Parts: sequence; C-alpha cells; structure tokens
Amino acid sequence: MAPADFRTTRSHGVRRRAALCALASALALWQAPAFSAEPALPTGLNAPAKPAPMPAFDLPLTAGGTLRSESLRGQVTVIRFWASW
Repeated sequence: MAPADFRTTRSHGVRRRAALCALASALALWQAPAFSAEPALPTGLNAPAKPAPMPAFDLPLTAGGTLRSESLRGQVTVIRFWASW
C-alpha cells in the first residue's frame, strides 16, 4: 500500500467515526427531554398538593425490637410495604 493510499483510508475512517459520534450525540440530545421529565402517575393516584411530615410510627422488627420514626429523623429513608397474601 502506498503512503497516499494509507492517508486516504485513514482520513475516511476518521470522518466516519466523527459522523457516527455526531449521530450518537444528536440522538442523545433528542432523547434528553424524555429522561428529565417526571414519570406519569398511575391512573387514580394523585400526588399530594404539598409535602407533609411523615406521621410518627413504631414498627416491630423481624429480629426483635422496635423501629421508631424518631430514630430516622434527618435521614433519607425508603420504606417498602409488602404483603404475602
């Protein structure tokens, strides 16, 4: 392969990669608003009008003892409810 052929092949590959990167960027920007939107609430479920404090509770732990809501104050807490029926 002559040096001129190598440069032509190399520049074609660089242009192709640049075009693919531009296409990927355009697709990412086109989809960006969908990722930033809030998910839709299920039918019949309404979000509260304003934040409300969590009510106080005492829950029994499976290992024994009790979990009190006061011990969670100031922490981000995720509570999952489930049932076995």
